[in-house]
Amino acid sequence: MSKVLKFHKMCALGNDFIVIDERKGQCDWQLGEIQNLCDRRFGIGADQLLLIRASQIADVKISIYNQDGSQAKQCGNGLRAVAYLFLKENMHQESITIEVEGKHYACQRASKDTISVNLGLPILKPLTYNLAGSQLFEYGIEVDVGNPHLVLWLKANAPAFDFNTLGQTIQRQYIDGINVHCVKRLAKDKIYVQHWERGTGVTPSCGSGSIASVFAGIYLGFLTSAVKVENAVAELEVNVVDNGYVLVGSVVHVFDGEIRVIR
Repeated sequence: MSKVLKFHKMCALGNDFIVIDERKGQCDWQLGEIQNLCDRRFGIGADQLLLIRASQIADVKISIYNQDGSQAKQCGNGLRAVAYLFLKENMHQESITIEVEGKHYACQRASKDTISVNLGLPILKPLTYNLAGSQLFEYGIEVDVGNPHLVLWLKANAPAFDFNTLGQTIQRQYIDGINVHCVKRLAKDKIYVQHWERGTGVTPSCGSGSIASVFAGIYLGFLTSAVKVENAVAELEVNVVDNGYVLVGSVVHVFDGEIRVIR
């Protein structure tokens, strides 16, 4: 048995997504099917699979699956990618609300190819990662942005290291894994961040991780309330407002296609 599914391939600041609209009927996804879709050699290739579904509390709801098939609780750049699609189709609209894990988030069109999302107020969590004797990091902060993050602030004279190996090693210290971000301070309003996302691995960008990094920097007294966040391929903005942290950046609608899921 097989089923042909239409999809959108989206990219937001280096994070790439497969987006499938399931509002007219949901597919009973199997772990291996998600892994194959996201595989960059045997499938379409993506950091995450985003499934659009009907919502009772927002315009739409999305379910998020990582490259390894595990379900994610948040994805800031994914929210912006889905918002871009809907606002492109409905040019008279300037905003949309999207539900994730029972919470709804406001997304807005900032310009033609730029979308913002307010991810609310992050929550500071107790640090469980042991930094004692580290040659690499001077501070570690754990933050909840709807999903868990460990933000590690590099020392000025930190030696070179393998970030992928570090991210994998840290996962073994957390039962459910954790998103890991290494931050280099460039100025009071600018940082450079490397991202390791649980369920996916090293990614060029991470929206919720960028917010977690800025939140940690403000908590430590390093950053202002408007920060440019550089990554390996792009730059985004994080702005602090009264009711949350707003992520702003570009989105690219790469292509549309169809794929046959064989069972």
